[in-house]
Amino acid sequence: MSTAELLRRVPLLQRLRPVQLSALGMLATTVTFKSGEVVVREGQMGRRLYVVVSGLLSAAPQESNPPSDLLLGEGDYINELGVLDARSYTRSVVAVQPSTCLVLEGKDVEKEMAHDPELTVALLREMTRRGQPTDPATRPHADRAAALSPDSGDATDLLRQQMLVYADELNRVYHEEKQQVIQLRESIMGMVRVLAQLAESKDPHLAGHGARVGRHAQSLARKAGWEEPAVISAGLGGLLHDIGNLVIDSALLAKGDQLTPSERRVMQGHVEAGVRIVSAIPSLLPIVPYIRDHHEWLNGRGYPRGLRGEEISPEGRLLAVVDCYDAMLHARSYREQRVHREALTELRRYAGRQFDPQYLLPFLELAESGGLENPQP
Repeated sequence: MSTAELLRRVPLLQRLRPVQLSALGMLATTVTFKSGEVVVREGQMGRRLYVVVSGLLSAAPQESNPPSDLLLGEGDYINELGVLDARSYTRSVVAVQPSTCLVLEGKDVEKEMAHDPELTVALLREMTRRGQPTDPATRPHADRAAALSPDSGDATDLLRQQMLVYADELNRVYHEEKQQVIQLRESIMGMVRVLAQLAESKDPHLAGHGARVGRHAQSLARKAGWEEPAVISAGLGGLLHDIGNLVIDSALLAKGDQLTPSERRVMQGHVEAGVRIVSAIPSLLPIVPYIRDHHEWLNGRGYPRGLRGEEISPEGRLLAVVDCYDAMLHARSYREQRVHREALTELRRYAGRQFDPQYLLPFLELAESGGLENPQP
């Protein structure tokens, strides 16, 4: 098999476009293992994906699993999600005979994601589409209850023992799957942060803006009485609200307020670009209103749709307040920063015009009572 064909055997990568697989294949190296040589050790942390090119590997059984090795041949893989974050191997893997593996380093994939934002989106979409990884070396295999001997007691005792075995099995599987969901969520959040950092890297003055807006949005959503799932979405919406900057030229971002009318239209296009990027990832659809509406004004003078009042989503009206607050507190290439009190005064000045008092007033209460993280004096 070619390098691209081998990589396509890995579920996380199988839906990538040929050009993306080819780019990852250029980053991969081949490593040869002697018979009996350890490929990975149980408990070891790793950020490498291994795909078997030739030979035969054996994944040693776990104590909690049946006493049989798992054999890995051509096209099988180890540490599927290792290209995204460091993971602990749940089995040791040893070469049964001289073997060759294709090795893809997580740090190299991360660099490629920085050059190709579409790769980041594709990987994130695949992770959210699938319920859980199927990697034999990082996912424990389900136990199989031992067959009970017919002479172990009468029918009632036998049924009771079977029920206990099944109950224990269900409990164990539940906790395993819960842990896998947690790990998957952590990996997704890691990729979301990468997306935000890629957008902010286009202009050094934007560094940290998304993370701060996300924290302020969560604080304001709680203050406004939103349910916890909505509070979590507010944090994500704040983190990724400017993700559309990925498609805007860095020089134009740095130019800021000194824009021609045509340049301003291009700059405003970051909103629709952000909506397109996030809409391609099903698990992020709830945060689309934050991205789409945070530049709308209550009086209809905002963009991109010129909405008024309650035509603007609650998410957009909430985020408009915290986004402008943080933007004023930090310098941009075209203006100096303002201090905390000056920013609050400016927010009050635009109450009812740009900002909805329903969200502005509780935000001012938070800001004046010390409920915001690290405001300037």
